[in-house]
Amino acid sequence: DRTIGIPTEQKPDDMFGTPGPMIKGWRLDRVMPTLTQKAVEYVTAESDVKPFNKKSTRPFFLYFPLTAPHTPIAPAKQFQGTSKAGAYGDYVQQVDWTVGQIITALRQAHQADNTLVIFTSDNGSPGRDGTNMNGPTSSVRKYGHNPSYIYRGIKADIWEGGHHVAFIARWPGRIKPGSKNDETVCLTDFMATVADILGEKLPMDAGEDSFSLLPYLLGEVPKELRREAVVHHSINGLFAIRCGKWKLIDGAGSGGWSGKGDGQPGQLYDMQANPSEKNNLYNNPEHQHIVKRLKALLTEYKKNGRSRPMT
Repeated sequence: DRTIGIPTEQKPDDMFGTPGPMIKGWRLDRVMPTLTQKAVEYVTAESDVKPFNKKSTRPFFLYFPLTAPHTPIAPAKQFQGTSKAGAYGDYVQQVDWTVGQIITALRQAHQADNTLVIFTSDNGSPGRDGTNMNGPTSSVRKYGHNPSYIYRGIKADIWEGGHHVAFIARWPGRIKPGSKNDETVCLTDFMATVADILGEKLPMDAGEDSFSLLPYLLGEVPKELRREAVVHHSINGLFAIRCGKWKLIDGAGSGGWSGKGDGQPGQLYDMQANPSEKNNLYNNPEHQHIVKRLKALLTEYKKNGRSRPMT
């Protein structure tokens, strides 16, 4: 809610980022540890640890957007050289440590069994190796590491490498440990999920693409309509729509940083049979009814400005 000082010095030319003023002593590798410390302090303060009141039912909410492993790729000294994937791998190790610090704080506050923790990401990785805290896209693969796993493309692409991310939830006593769910979900679903946990109803003009994940987290069958489809969007404006096992990309190529693709005017993939999106069925005569249906659904969502029904 305030600056920590006045930027009176010019940033060195060899420091990552846009040229301009900085605070004296500014260090990019200190950002993540400082944010982690602040997050731990917040959990501790909100849990009334000193003294801790076990009868306290005051809820708290922490949204902690990590700066890692995004650029500037600046692992702290204690993590440098700890992985086999260069600075990027070291920074991922620091992410693991950071999450561990939050869990430890919850345990020390006696709130670990009373708190829903969700770990996820807003997009896929560009796969930079960390050279000069940056590096070319996909350069980390020289270490034998592919952050996109089996999925095609990278961050900014319309392909799964740009959108398919980890989603891990921990809620002792509510979520069964080790359980999995294969439903397609989206980060827009957080709003409806939190409302559901609190027993609140979202107004129709809010959360237009938000569906509650609570039944999935609890291993239950949803009582209301499940999400029909998810809309994707690339950095260059290419749309896609995912409905069940089918994914239609309304145009050619990646729509991002990974190239043009196979030259067909559109793309249709069976994500169960072909999660790596290499077998384009767009021009297959047997699947034209799917192409037509998904195009119509995407057009409907665009026209209505929402995917959640107005009911």
